[in-house]
Amino acid sequence: MGNSSLSNRSHASLIVCISLLSGCATTGSPLSPGNESTIGSLGTAISRAFSNPVSEFKQAIDQKRYLQAADYYMANEQKFRPATREIADAESLLTTRLNYSFETDLASARIAIDELGREQLLRNDSWRSVSIARQNAQRAQAKYDEIVYLREPSRRSLSYAALQRSLDSLDARLMESSWDAFMKAGAQPGFFNEYPLRTNASNLFSKHEARAVSWITKLDPDELRRVSNQFENDMPAAVRAALQRRQVFDALTDSSGAPRPFWDIYKDLPASFHDGSIDGVMHISMLILSENSQASPFKVTLPGASESAGMSLEAMHKLPAGAIVIAIQRNADLFRKIENKQRMQGQYVSGERHLPNPAFAVAQSNVIRAQSELNSTQFRNALQRPQGLIGAIVQGMSEGVSAANLTRAQQALAETPTTIPQKVLANYEYDVTTVAVKKQATYDVLFVDRSTGRYKKAPLLLEADQRFVIAYGLRNDDTRYVSYATENDLEQWERQALSMDRKRLMSLLDDAARVSDNAIASVEAEFAPRIPAQSVASVKSVPEAVTRRDSRFASVVVIKTPAGILGSGFYVDDYLVVTNHHVIEGSRLVEFKTFDGRDGIGQVVKSDMGSDLALVRVTQKGQPAEISDANLSPGDTVDAIGHPRGLEFSLTRGVVSAVRKMRNFVSNAPGEVWVIQTDTPINPGNSGGPLFKGSTVVGVNTQKLSRGAEGLGFAVFASDLQKFLRQP
Repeated sequence: MGNSSLSNRSHASLIVCISLLSGCATTGSPLSPGNESTIGSLGTAISRAFSNPVSEFKQAIDQKRYLQAADYYMANEQKFRPATREIADAESLLTTRLNYSFETDLASARIAIDELGREQLLRNDSWRSVSIARQNAQRAQAKYDEIVYLREPSRRSLSYAALQRSLDSLDARLMESSWDAFMKAGAQPGFFNEYPLRTNASNLFSKHEARAVSWITKLDPDELRRVSNQFENDMPAAVRAALQRRQVFDALTDSSGAPRPFWDIYKDLPASFHDGSIDGVMHISMLILSENSQASPFKVTLPGASESAGMSLEAMHKLPAGAIVIAIQRNADLFRKIENKQRMQGQYVSGERHLPNPAFAVAQSNVIRAQSELNSTQFRNALQRPQGLIGAIVQGMSEGVSAANLTRAQQALAETPTTIPQKVLANYEYDVTTVAVKKQATYDVLFVDRSTGRYKKAPLLLEADQRFVIAYGLRNDDTRYVSYATENDLEQWERQALSMDRKRLMSLLDDAARVSDNAIASVEAEFAPRIPAQSVASVKSVPEAVTRRDSRFASVVVIKTPAGILGSGFYVDDYLVVTNHHVIEGSRLVEFKTFDGRDGIGQVVKSDMGSDLALVRVTQKGQPAEISDANLSPGDTVDAIGHPRGLEFSLTRGVVSAVRKMRNFVSNAPGEVWVIQTDTPINPGNSGGPLFKGSTVVGVNTQKLSRGAEGLGFAVFASDLQKFLRQP
């Protein structure tokens, strides 16, 4: 039987050797430099053919090399499946012996934990011994867990599980006793460094919330200040509220028992109240009053504040009891300014061309060389007679290698394209504009204390600014594409609320404390709207003779788009300007300049292609022009004000030729509009400007026919302008 087994193993080894040598025949000589791994594989295969994992596993157990046996089992676990009775018995024996080797350490650690009493957990002079017992138990567990073989739940020791239960019980007892231990240690921060259970003030106060609240209500003022300084940030909401109630209670009255003003109470409270959390213990009514006749271009928010269109002393007294903070908005402005314009060079792929592929010529050369090598090998073999079987094998292998090289070269040639594509790049130009935007709101903030019948006032300025770099004409397929902001990004930022946290608002009390207070009866005067003085700092001088000659120019503005299109416009409301649709088409933001030299950026509110009209909201207040749709007669004198060919604020004069209904041939939109036909000179740059009859606007200059005609200008009649303005 032994000879049979040896024969079988030899047979298996022989098969492996033959297989490996067969592989060598297709790749080259087994003794060549590239085939050392083949010889190593042959040795490994022979070694494996004569090895027996189960025997080695059992031998390690019999020799009491339990750790080596466990490692060997985990490394060869798949070879022990499915488990035979022999393997199962060996596993059971190994598990028993390994667990027995840890039994003493696990049991000793558990006994030490179980013997700890409640008094030892409370006394700080016993905490070191408690920590040592706990650490010894954790070390015993860690040492046990190092044995990967024992991590299988079915192999776990009962003593290990018992020790884990004892540790869990100890941690629960330590957490339950932590508040009493904290009190015995004098409620000092050092407690958390010494206590056996690693915890912190936040966990302690959260676990014992009710006891912490009760403790805070009984503290004397000095101890209350210490606890606030050391632990307030770690307290949960309920405990912090109890602390703040105590602090407010101590601050509400002076030494004689008289009530103290709200601002004095706030000033004497700890810094933690300055984020507005005082509202949790003393009711504060937060109001925002807006007095602007102009709709605010952005919202202003204060946490917890409600908006009100107006306020009176009577309405104020109807608010819930407590302090009142009223923020009266005096102004809200949005400023836009173009800081920089640049003409940029871009590049995009306009097509593709194909160039000869150098790799194809190399692949052709390799095929020729491989074919030549095969021919030489075949010719040499035909001339030389092989010396026995070995010689024939060597000749066959050399010819096979040459044939394989030729096959690989031919395959590489077939996979190599004859040409390679090359992108054709084209240059173009686009514009980049840097726009600076600023939001600004001013307030008077009133702090009203009804318990004393007094109030104080402090000014407040809220502002935010942002720069946007916007590209116009940038292609999406630009090969050097750079991410720019868009007009939509700018508009979204402008609409975002300008907010302020309670901390900043409440800090204004520090400023208010330095000024005198006022009787609450006079507070209604603060609610009256204030008309701010008009600023002239940014107004540029205009020749006096020009301004005295014609006041109509004050309503006219210059309109310029980011694409460089120049047009005209005029005020129809304090902050609204009318122009032509074809002037602003494709742009949502435009530059504008007033007659007195003020400039800024306007936002297109709406436009209509059919009537060729557009409405722009601007950031500089202007003088609205008077619009009249009274009947016109041929021969009536009319004046056009605009900027023909860039000659800003020019006036041309003519007469009304007719008033007719016709299709707008600038936009070529369907439908007809009422237009004024006039011989008044209208040139590029006049589009969107007003057509005056006397001091009133009767039309919006829009187009001129110049091919084969003279004196044919047109303006949208005032009736269609008024209809456009009424549309939402």
